[in-house]
Amino acid sequence: MAQLNLFNEAEPFAPASPVTKVIHVRDMDKYPDSVYIGRAGHGMSGAWGNPIKPGETCFICGEIHQAEETLGCYEIYLKQKLCEQEFRERFFALRGKALACFCAKKKGFSKNVICHGQVMALILDKESEGMV
Repeated sequence: MAQLNLFNEAEPFAPASPVTKVIHVRDMDKYPDSVYIGRAGHGMSGAWGNPIKPGETCFICGEIHQAEETLGCYEIYLKQKLCEQEFRERFFALRGKALACFCAKKKGFSKNVICHGQVMALILDKESEGMV
């Protein structure tokens, strides 16, 4: 299984403004700049949803992951997609916005576990610091 490596730095990352937020979809009306990043459904397109689904064979590593275990492979997927110019431009247009998904602040996640939205936000904010 691929390990998430965004956080294996010697010093904690503290991005400069703008800081990209991850919010629950129920809070989208509080943020005029919010963008839905969940999977397709609920009347939403799902263009930014995590394509690595828990309980299904992962197309990155070939393993079957639990929800929290998809993030290492999601990071690999996202970095591969960022090599595509059109995707890169659309992705970095999200910088500083509120990224809305269903798993943000979900009960049951340990305090150290993050969702794919937080992986996106970290990459967006690191890029603004020239760290990606």
